[in-house]
Amino acid sequence: MRHAGLFKELTPELLDAPSLAEAKEGLPVEDRARAAAYLRQASVLSASSGCDDDWFTGEKNVALRYSRTDGAWIWTDVLAHYVEKHGVALPQDLLEHMRAQDWHCPVLTQQQLIEVSEELFKELKKSKKLRRRS
Repeated sequence: MRHAGLFKELTPELLDAPSLAEAKEGLPVEDRARAAAYLRQASVLSASSGCDDDWFTGEKNVALRYSRTDGAWIWTDVLAHYVEKHGVALPQDLLEHMRAQDWHCPVLTQQQLIEVSEELFKELKKSKKLRRRS
């Protein structure tokens, strides 16, 4: 599973994550609306209480705390906000994936969402084992 929208300003424990500040205005204007729509069309994988605020402006409650997926990538709802409002760059592989889907995000079945959850659980277990060894 590929992850998008993990930025060091939002997730400080990810030391190698890209910078949200440096990603601002990195997405071509012509791709912003389509990319944001794709991100918002994805199936909800998980939800938690609360809302996210805009890191750039401090605006409150700009996105729900949902994790979404298209079956290949996973991201949080606030990424669509950053793409639309601030032109935050997406990974080139994700942009190419969106274009290949003609900007239409597939809707996943319940079984597909379960499979994605199981894959993420395996990734989490593997990363915890690696951290214990270090």
